[in-house]
Amino acid sequence: MTLSLKLTILMCALSVMALAGADGKCRALVFASTTDAGAYHAGVLDGMLKNAKDLSEFNYDFVLGSSVGALNAAVFSQFPNGQETQAAQALMDLWTTITRDDVYQSWAGGYVEGLLFQTSLVDSSPFAQYLQKKVKAPFQRKTVIGASDANTGIFVTWNETNLLSTDDLVQALMASTAIPLYFPYINWGQSTYIDGSLIIGADIEDAIDRCFEIVSNQEDIIIDVISSHNHHPKDVYAGNYNTLQVLQRALEILLYGMENFQYYLSRLDYPKVNFRYFIQPSKSLPGTFSPYGFDPENIATDIAIGQKDGAAAVATGKLGTGMDRVEEAVAWLQKNHGMFFKGGEKIKAIHQSLREKYLAEEF
Repeated sequence: MTLSLKLTILMCALSVMALAGADGKCRALVFASTTDAGAYHAGVLDGMLKNAKDLSEFNYDFVLGSSVGALNAAVFSQFPNGQETQAAQALMDLWTTITRDDVYQSWAGGYVEGLLFQTSLVDSSPFAQYLQKKVKAPFQRKTVIGASDANTGIFVTWNETNLLSTDDLVQALMASTAIPLYFPYINWGQSTYIDGSLIIGADIEDAIDRCFEIVSNQEDIIIDVISSHNHHPKDVYAGNYNTLQVLQRALEILLYGMENFQYYLSRLDYPKVNFRYFIQPSKSLPGTFSPYGFDPENIATDIAIGQKDGAAAVATGKLGTGMDRVEEAVAWLQKNHGMFFKGGEKIKAIHQSLREKYLAEEF
């Protein structure tokens, strides 16, 4: 490694050294797992920032992502803390121009070749080439990307300290977005990686842990989460679904439940952290059964719903939407699993105390 390259890496590393904001707070943004509905994430950020009274409230010290949420995190982190408006615009630019051809192509023998002779239904090699043009390492802010290790069943993360080359960053993103059956798994080093959402879809725990690098108290940590999962899996008639539709429906239910459980555990473990904005679509997003269709009309709808939801979230002020969303998650878990009642009551008590505190600070 040449001296000039060493100095370049050192300067980039110094540029992402995080210090608590001027108000002594740590802010983290979590992009939850998603598909081509990652466009919704872009719309939410656009809506939040364009309606924010104080943009410094969105100076994120840490950004985290899993699955296609990892792509959004990587693009966002091309810009340093304080340039959130530019970062949000970069996401809007990506999602208003990306096409299916940028992400995958059919095998010569179509799905039959994919099922019998390949490791996935489609060939995602175009996505690696696309990523080389869209993201560069090192990151400009502290970032965490997660994937599932298929060999061990463990959730593996990479961050700004070990993704120092663009090639490694691209590999990490390919690993995080390698949804089984659809896209090929990624062999990298001694491991085989698949989509990160299969273990952790919304990496709240790592967001909080990393915030403790720059603050000491839970009260000084602010977490925002953007998820493309609707408030609950909508009622459907699945009696005439084909194989891929059944798989997609199963994943929809599974991932929603896992994300709810992550909200539940995070709140119990960190009762004083400010779960500020936990944003989900206010209405069903289109394209549910074509999760990687990258249809321009569907993407435009995703963005529009996100912009509306982002604006609505910031309008809630200091109380935010996080506590309501966690309580909805707990109610769903109680209804579907017949447990969590003791923890649910504890969470309600935590939130009652926090609401009283935030309301007192408002006046």
